[in-house]
Amino acid sequence: MIDQKVLEINQLQMGMQIHRFLDVPLRFQVADPVVIAFLRKFKFTDIQLRRAGRVLRRAAGDLQPGDQILELGTLTEPVKVLMPNQIQILNNAGFYWVLAGQVVAAKVANSNSATALMGTERPRLGLIKPAESSGNNRLILSAPKPNKHMVSVRDRLRTLQDQLPSVEQVLSEGDQILNDIYDTRFHQRSAAKKVSELSKEMVGLVERSPYATSVNHLLRDSQTTIDRHSLDVANYLIVACKVMQGFDSKQLAAVGVGGLLHDIGKTQLPEHLLVEKGRYNQQERILMARHPQLGAQHLAKMGYGPLQVNMALHHHVNRQGGYPEADYSQISPLAKLTGIADIYQAMTAYRSYKKEEIPFQAMQDLLKLSRIHVDVNMVMMFIKAIGVYPVGSAVKLSDGNVAFVVDKNANTTRPKVVPVLTGAQQKISNPTLMDLDSQDFGDISIDHAVNHREYFPTGGLDLFANLDFAV
Repeated sequence: MIDQKVLEINQLQMGMQIHRFLDVPLRFQVADPVVIAFLRKFKFTDIQLRRAGRVLRRAAGDLQPGDQILELGTLTEPVKVLMPNQIQILNNAGFYWVLAGQVVAAKVANSNSATALMGTERPRLGLIKPAESSGNNRLILSAPKPNKHMVSVRDRLRTLQDQLPSVEQVLSEGDQILNDIYDTRFHQRSAAKKVSELSKEMVGLVERSPYATSVNHLLRDSQTTIDRHSLDVANYLIVACKVMQGFDSKQLAAVGVGGLLHDIGKTQLPEHLLVEKGRYNQQERILMARHPQLGAQHLAKMGYGPLQVNMALHHHVNRQGGYPEADYSQISPLAKLTGIADIYQAMTAYRSYKKEEIPFQAMQDLLKLSRIHVDVNMVMMFIKAIGVYPVGSAVKLSDGNVAFVVDKNANTTRPKVVPVLTGAQQKISNPTLMDLDSQDFGDISIDHAVNHREYFPTGGLDLFANLDFAV
């Protein structure tokens, strides 16, 4: 059995196999004869590149000087680390993250991944599976494989669309519940029961359609309030734990409560700090940095368990410090994941005082943060759960059309999309579903992600809710 994990170059050991390079060093971003020779030696294939304005996928042998390399793709065969100088060569070349594997003896599992992530033992996330017989070393989603009874993409889209009114209703109820909690400083036991019921409703939404609530976050027109921030964070945690870890309904509900209450310490701060505005001054920052400890103390006093208490206490801790002071390597996996969801939501949220980042850029920023601030395995899990191009996000294709992402693939960089606008921004009638991971659309790829507000300033959610396509 091959145990695969994301490692820094310096963490490689003799005998390990490199299955994929996860970053493109600066010196490799433009192909020249030296770069091409290096990539040919390592037998890279399926390299994503930009040539003459088009995004293509080519093997190393087909590279041309001047090609802009966007993604290094896969290796024809794993590279086995046999000598220390191999590690030094890769280090000197500027590589940082790799997907590496090591042959290990098969063991009988004595706990599931849900138990590990919930904090009773250190997690083995199992984010990535090898492609067993195809020879394809792409990152594979560690979720149950589709079977012959799986519903079609159209049916999944319609299920998602049918859930959107329920999503808005649940989120509106959640707004009211959390708003009441902040008004009353969360001292009423009845409020705790409402939070529990709200979390169960959110779990139900995810179990019926994993990405309906996320689509609402991406495409809604209203700006994000402190209530919606907590709702979004809870949703992302539920999705990640459901899609990647297979949590059951009860476990998901517990995680959802932790997400909804991760910022509850802010109810113990002066009210003026909770009013949306620009940057805090130094004194306000010091006060705001107390909210994780205040929240953990309040949750413990209310009778919540270690799972929710630690999510509140440690979601702002990172490898460089953060607050409160704690050893990042020792905090719970769910606290780390909460911190990542918190950062992602803040990046992609529409606020009156800042422009939101598009999801693709936020995912790239999370990867950068994983170098020195947050847990790379948790980041990879989060990205694969939500998608490099999340369902509901807008992209511009290499043929000039603008499309919505409607479904993920195992290769999350090549999802299923439906074009909605031509390059001249004319609405496309009777659009066709395009599976970018299929050979049928091998010449078409995503050129770049776009902000849907640039193309649909006020109607993005309505357009997606009524989207249909020819089969």
